[in-house]
Amino acid sequence: MAQPKDKVKERWTQYCSGLYKDEGGGDEMVKEPESIFPSYEEDPQDILYTEVEQAIHTLKNNKSPGSDGIPAEMIQAGGEQLIRQIHALCNKAWHQGVIPKEWGKSILVPIPKKGDLSERSNYRTISFINHTSKILLIILLNRIKYHLDPYLADEQAGFRKDRSTVQQILTLRLLAEKTKRQGKKLYNCFIDFRKAFDTIKHKIIWAVLKSYGIGNKMITVLQNIYEQAQSAVRIDKETGEWFQTSVGTRQGDPLSPLLFITYLKRVMDKAMQMDSGINISGTLVNNLRFADDIDIIQEDCDMLLEQIERLRAAAALAGL
Repeated sequence: MAQPKDKVKERWTQYCSGLYKDEGGGDEMVKEPESIFPSYEEDPQDILYTEVEQAIHTLKNNKSPGSDGIPAEMIQAGGEQLIRQIHALCNKAWHQGVIPKEWGKSILVPIPKKGDLSERSNYRTISFINHTSKILLIILLNRIKYHLDPYLADEQAGFRKDRSTVQQILTLRLLAEKTKRQGKKLYNCFIDFRKAFDTIKHKIIWAVLKSYGIGNKMITVLQNIYEQAQSAVRIDKETGEWFQTSVGTRQGDPLSPLLFITYLKRVMDKAMQMDSGINISGTLVNNLRFADDIDIIQEDCDMLLEQIERLRAAAALAGL
């Protein structure tokens, strides 16, 4: 029997608000040593008009709008006057920490996967954020990505420029061929973090960014965006009540992939022993990172099991 639409929205709102609620913990992962990375030379100047113009040009077309209903094509057709208005909003966010309320909103739409569709866990949610907010996020991404990238793990392929998860498959094949030629065994454990992007603890990612030398102004702007993050579930073109989201990175946010792999590096650094693995030209390889999934690699089964347990413990501390 079909349920009333209002009741369906209410139950989905309860379910999703539970998913995106921080249950605490993670304090041990926040305790960072003093940064060993060079400080990011934070540019104190205004966000430039040209940065806004380029970010607008970068917006992808034919994408669903967020809560404001404004598609990317409309912004791109807005001309100089609209660019100047958005430019002013971005600088207000950068200098004063004032974020338009709509920029923190996300629309969640449940999409069925497989299995019993009366179980909400058998759905995935896609998220739509406002294109106007993406303009500021693209600018922030462009300002920090070149600082962070050199310090990310060589094992990380997904979500990085000029790298591909296909390369990881080729690397794995080379490792398999090498161990076979040497008469050794190769043990693998493929791990896919469940709802990985949705479980990131905000206080940990801010601590990790700080340890990488990202400046206080940049972190403060990101904190201001996430502190007012709200979501609402949309069912059959009708939107439910808004609720606060206190955990996870936002789907559709251009910064989310970079934030995730930076977060993952913190977890992997805590978990992985760098004195074991497959020796490739003097470099020990004991894991390959695709996107939000990884492959743990060892020549010894007991060592593999130990690495898995260490990763499980580190991931639990981080909420993954």
